[in-house]
Amino acid sequence: MSASASSSAHPWEVEDVGPPLHPWELSDFEESDVDSGDDEPTRPENCRDTATTCFLEILFKMYYDGSLSAEKVCTLCYMAHLGGMDDRVGKFGLKPESSSGHYARKLDKLLGLPELKDSLYHLPVAGIRKFDSQRATYSMPVLPIHELFDEECAQGPNMLFKLQEAKDEGSLPPNFDDHPVVQKHGGNCIPISLYFDSVAYTQTDSVLGMWLQNMLTHKKSLFCVFRKRLTCRCGCRGWYSNHPVLTFIKWCLFCLANGEYPSSRHCGADWEFSDKHRKVLSGKT
Repeated sequence: MSASASSSAHPWEVEDVGPPLHPWELSDFEESDVDSGDDEPTRPENCRDTATTCFLEILFKMYYDGSLSAEKVCTLCYMAHLGGMDDRVGKFGLKPESSSGHYARKLDKLLGLPELKDSLYHLPVAGIRKFDSQRATYSMPVLPIHELFDEECAQGPNMLFKLQEAKDEGSLPPNFDDHPVVQKHGGNCIPISLYFDSVAYTQTDSVLGMWLQNMLTHKKSLFCVFRKRLTCRCGCRGWYSNHPVLTFIKWCLFCLANGEYPSSRHCGADWEFSDKHRKVLSGKT
């Protein structure tokens, strides 16, 4: 064996493969995708389990935004279960001839969201989901900030009394009285703040949680959960995903500053079917 062959290779002779990937650099893929090197087995047309998951996701998205009634969801699940889908679908099924009220009661009981479902606001957001080949628009459920705040004021302590206590104690921000919204309403404004924090829920993915905080009661109310994996990656650096959320927040804060419920959606469009209860509240102070 020659001396050149037996000597160790120099750094410049080794192929540059780059530094090892960290978990957060793999956030766009499932662990199974990385291990296999081929995502074909996980596509719905090749995997019954994935197809079932996608079926339920599409079905309940349409249910939450009002495109499908509880009767249709339960009937579709019943028929799909008869056609071979597993018990994850079958547990939501009911025979077509069942009493009309049974469908909604069954779904609400299984989903555990009878009250939250009606209060959700469906925000169109651009992004890329696992099986999307390009940017697409999906519906992200959020809770309007002004509605959360109004609910807290209705159920909690007298906010004007708490405000006066804070003024007497000197615990308000130093520029509180100089704020234009405070001056517009004669000083009777409740200070609020927004709190954002990233929360990991798997080794490869995280969500950005957004909270409204009442600075008088220090109560935090979650109004948005933004999944990192769905962020647009078309070269906009996430702008197409973040801009609708920021526009929604601006709309909510504008409603709070004016002290009345809005008369249209955050983008200026008319109310959708899922917003029928908001249409009734239009202009309410």
